[in-house]
Parts: sequence; C-alpha cells; structure tokens
Amino acid sequence: MNIDDTVERIIRKNPRIQQAVENDPSLRNKLSDIVEENYTSNSTLLNWAKFNDKANRILGPLEAGLRYLSPLGSIGFGIYSAAKLLHYGLLKLPYAVYYAAKTHDVKGTLALTLAEVAKYVTPFGGVGDVLPLYQKTIESYVIRNSAKKLEDYIGTCSEAREPALQPALALASGRRSRIKVPRKLTDQYRVVVDGRKARVNVPSPRYKLRVAETDDGAHELYLVKNGGIYPNVYSTSEVDLPDNVRELRLPKQGFLKMAA
Repeated sequence: MNIDDTVERIIRKNPRIQQAVENDPSLRNKLSDIVEENYTSNSTLLNWAKFNDKANRILGPLEAGLRYLSPLGSIGFGIYSAAKLLHYGLLKLPYAVYYAAKTHDVKGTLALTLAEVAKYVTPFGGVGDVLPLYQKTIESYVIRNSAKKLEDYIGTCSEAREPALQPALALASGRRSRIKVPRKLTDQYRVVVDGRKARVNVPSPRYKLRVAETDDGAHELYLVKNGGIYPNVYSTSEVDLPDNVRELRLPKQGFLKMAA
C-alpha cells in the first residue's frame, strides 16, 4: 500500500477533509503521518492479509475443482472437505479473530465474516477466493480509521493546534470602529470590529465569540469551544461589545478556550 495514494483517496472521498486541507495545506502532512502510523501499527495484519489472499487464489479454485470436478466420487468429496476445513481453520478463522481483536472494527469484521459464509455455502464459492478480500478489508479499515483520526484532530483544536483552526477564521480583516484592536486579532484571526459588534467566521456553530472584562478594566476577546453535537458547517459568530469598551486584547492563554 502506498501512503501518498491512500492520503489522496481519503481526501477525495471526504468533502469535509478536502475542505479542511484546502484551508490548511499542512493538514495533508498530518494525514500522511496518521496513515503511516496506521500502516506501521497494523503491519502484521497487512502482511497476513497478503499471504491469505495469495493462498486463497490457489486453494479456493482447487477446492471447487475437488468438489465438483473430481472423478474420485466420495474420496474426492472427502479430500475436498478436509482441504476446506484446514483452509478455514488454519488461515481464515484465525485471521478474522485476530483482526477483530486488533482493530475492534465491527463493520470490517462483519463484512469479512459474511463474505466467507457466502463463499462457504455457495456451490462455486471457492472461485471467489481469487479476489483480494483480506487486503481490501484492512485497506478499508486504514482509510476509515485515518480519516476519523484526522477529523478528531481538526475537531479538537486547542491552543497548541490553532493552525488547524485559523484558516477557518476567514472574514476580511479590517477595523470600522474607534475601538483599539490588536493586529493579531484582525490579521491572524480575521476578527472584524464594526461599531459595537465583533464577528468572525468559525468552522462550526460550536465555536462562540465572547468578550470579558478583566480585573484591571480591560476587555479580552476570545473564542470558546462548546461541548455537545454540532454540524461541521461554516458560520459566523458575533458578539455585542459593551459601551465602555475602548480597547480589545487577547487573553494570555490564547484565543481559543474550552467552554466551562
């Protein structure tokens, strides 16, 4: 499996990830690291899947031939049954058990099990073993797991991960107010202060713009990230500024906070 090809497949199949990567190209490198980590941690499954698929391409058609083309009658059927039991007992069943225990992937385990049951009960099911079922299963898991990890990374942006959030804060920079606003708020975070309001674009309604008065009478502007379930759609967060605001500043702990 090729890391770059897998990264492109993930981006192509996930519009949300595609949009995030367009906004922040560094996320492509993050996704590449996640995919590489997935390949490394699942290297045993990957190698075992390749071995199983190679063995299946030989044993599957051979079993079908022994069952339906052998002129040996009951002897041929006995050989077929023994080969089938060994095939499932030594290769297929142990892999399925290890795959389920290693990945906890219910979807992949169920799909793999149903495919093998279908091949077992179908008269010419052994012919289906020519398909790379096991490699496809682990590849699908790596793609889904890597996509989920990147979405979790984007969705749990903290102060240390602000670069993944910043591209979404994309309203045009500018000041249309007498309130003094630090350059970092307008240039880096694209906050717009217009009259007695401040607003900014956010990647999800879970992010809310807030203003708070400090002990020394100054005012700090920041985002809070609320818990719960919210759609991942771009929206605008706006806050009314108190009449006594003369200057806005950033909190020392950073622009993004977790809601209490």
